[in-house]
Amino acid sequence: MSRKSYRVEAKKNKAIEVFLYGEIWGAYQAEQLGIELKKYENTHTLCKVRVNCPGGSVVDGIAMWNLMLSCEMKFEFWIDGIAASMGADLCMLPGAKVYCAKYAKVMLHRISCGGEGSPDDLRRVAGMAEDFENNIIESVANKTGLTEEKVREKWFDGADHWMNADQALADGLIDGIVEGNEKLSVSEEINNAQEAYTYFNNLLNPNEMEFKNKAKFVAALGLGETASDEAVLEAALKAVGEKNTLTARVGTLESEKAVLQAKVDAGEKKDKDDREATIKNLLDKAIEGKKLTAKMREHYENLFSKDFESTKIIVENLPSVQNLSNLTKGGGGEDRRGWTFKDWQKKDSKGLKNMKKDNPDSYKSLFKSQYDKDPEM
Repeated sequence: MSRKSYRVEAKKNKAIEVFLYGEIWGAYQAEQLGIELKKYENTHTLCKVRVNCPGGSVVDGIAMWNLMLSCEMKFEFWIDGIAASMGADLCMLPGAKVYCAKYAKVMLHRISCGGEGSPDDLRRVAGMAEDFENNIIESVANKTGLTEEKVREKWFDGADHWMNADQALADGLIDGIVEGNEKLSVSEEINNAQEAYTYFNNLLNPNEMEFKNKAKFVAALGLGETASDEAVLEAALKAVGEKNTLTARVGTLESEKAVLQAKVDAGEKKDKDDREATIKNLLDKAIEGKKLTAKMREHYENLFSKDFESTKIIVENLPSVQNLSNLTKGGGGEDRRGWTFKDWQKKDSKGLKNMKKDNPDSYKSLFKSQYDKDPEM
């Protein structure tokens, strides 16, 4: 069971606040959100969603979107830290007003996906991702008044598009900018980019974290001692964005690796099948032309498995039955085509010497069949 990335607070003015702080991940979160919304929709008229979300699962985000869309309450989105990826897509809910804190950020980009299986399986996954992306592009177009083609060109071109509040307002992604009176303060415990993200995740929850020493925060992000609050915020958001981009890139590379591996496996299988078909064809023809006997087939198959190219040359150049007529028949008409190299040595060593001199290819073939190596000529 997943930990919820949000909490819900009921207010006295017939409003509830949903703090969407963290990643969108897991069907359990969407299910619990649906239960919470149903709990309050008959007694409250407004749902304010406070957002500090780096994104997450598109499937689970779409489920949350549809639950909000079917709820009787009016919705507002207040971006407190970041609304990135699916976190920003949720804010495009039809009919909802979107407000952004002065130093908060919005980020839009293409969907990332991963999968495993055959190339056909991966193509189906990519097709499903494109369908989801088209739905999101449509919602952004409806919010901004831009065409879907312009939205795709502007924000869904393969890059991460980070915007400050002024930029988001100018592009029609938000409806207003909120400037609070509370100054930013910083915790002693911030030592790296992940803890910087945690700071912003708890910015509206001061009881969960006490902030004291801005210098620690500045040092963790590699900033100068005179860095302003806005510069610190910019650096923290950039670090979080880079982490999410790298995570998405890893997923993309894993998918590409799976596709390439599938192609390599398919190519290797085809090469193996083609080689086996070639071996069968060569040996079938050699036996049919009485250049080899059926009993010799297994031996030549073993030679092919050890040295395909050399054995192929030997089999292709085996003399025809006419060329062997003088060698394979003795004075009494004895058929010698089934003789091994050792049979020749034992029964007709002189004939073997003549074969080495007059028909070296036949001699080499017999020798290699017996000793699995080429003779010294």
